[in-house]
Amino acid sequence: MSISFLSWNIDRKKNFEEEISRLVLDEEIEADILLLIEAENVDDSLIESYTKLKRIFVNDGRETNLTPRFYSNLSIDEFQLVEIHDTKRITFARLNIDGQEEIIVGGVHLPSKLECNSETQFKDARRISLDLKTMKDRKDIGHNRFLLLGDFNMNPFEPGMIEPDAFNAVLSADEALNNQRTDWYKKYDYFYNPMWSFMGDRNYITGERKLPGSYYFRKTRDVTLTYWNVFDKVILRPSLINLLDYKSLRIIEKNNIETLINDDYSLKDEAYSDHLPITFKMNL
Repeated sequence: MSISFLSWNIDRKKNFEEEISRLVLDEEIEADILLLIEAENVDDSLIESYTKLKRIFVNDGRETNLTPRFYSNLSIDEFQLVEIHDTKRITFARLNIDGQEEIIVGGVHLPSKLECNSETQFKDARRISLDLKTMKDRKDIGHNRFLLLGDFNMNPFEPGMIEPDAFNAVLSADEALNNQRTDWYKKYDYFYNPMWSFMGDRNYITGERKLPGSYYFRKTRDVTLTYWNVFDKVILRPSLINLLDYKSLRIIEKNNIETLINDDYSLKDEAYSDHLPITFKMNL
């Protein structure tokens, strides 16, 4: 069974339900699980009407405008929320497909670089990593099959993504399959980050120009500025690597009507969003 994911930070757009539905229903996507970020202006009933995806709730009183929203066409037994993280910026859900081991899916919306510097982002990532370890050891979960997707607001190479006591998300599946990394006598669980492959503006096989990332930003004097960024991503624990359909993983440049980018590869952020969506499938 193939489960299709779609994740999009929609930049608080209003009257945006039809645009979202075009992607959900695109024949190359046909999303089963939708994650929307900065979606406080979205009408959930319209999303359900257009796409048949229902909003998934958890009644723990923690949801804010910062909290990512999950929508799904799966049954409540197959996909249900576990909890919202203390930061209000991560929503955890259980994915249980018959015959398969449970996966904890985390919808992520970490603080922007407009709000904090890389040192603070690194600190936040370390705290989240500790919380994931606690969840892994909890009696009600008791496993390490985590998949995180959404807006991390960090590039794949930044300390918050790659440091062993942060997300520890490496670019090599072979390395991640070692399961843990040892640093200063301590062991840290790996994540695998396939989004490294989306950096740069050229297809390394054909040499043709391609989209350089999912988010463009230049209003800063930070010496590490790369202009194009891969902030929107999926990372997964080693036990899930072989379930990822690599060919389905992509940053979306167009819906079934028009492109989401201009001819010069800049974003149509006034009409759509300052982030591009990502999609992928898991073969369960």
